Amino acid sequence: KEIPAPALVFAGKKEGSIPKALVINTETIGTNLEDFIFDLKFSVVSFTVSITKNGFAQDFSCVGNKISPDAKKILAELNSGENFYFENVKVAFPDGTVKMIDSAKFTIQ
Repeated sequence: KEIPAPALVFAGKKEGSIPKALVINTETIGTNLEDFIFDLKFSVVSFTVSITKNGFAQDFSCVGNKISPDAKKILAELNSGENFYFENVKVAFPDGTVKMIDSAKFTIQ
């Protein structure tokens, strides 16, 4: 049976509304594989944080599962109702293959 792709997880959530303080205090993203019989470990290889602020789209490349300092800085400047995205998320599967998983959208509460 093929291993399904895990979901991206940020601050314990897969997507949606999130308190700004939680965004500021969360340093990494992770993965979660629900409803699968084995507890498999996946590691985030790279991802992009995408933000639109004052009409300008900005993308921040991140290596590993850690949010880059530049991305953290701009995330801290977002206001209630503004969105940010984790995109181009590449994950290493237990068998060594690297695959892209679904993007996730979050909104500052």
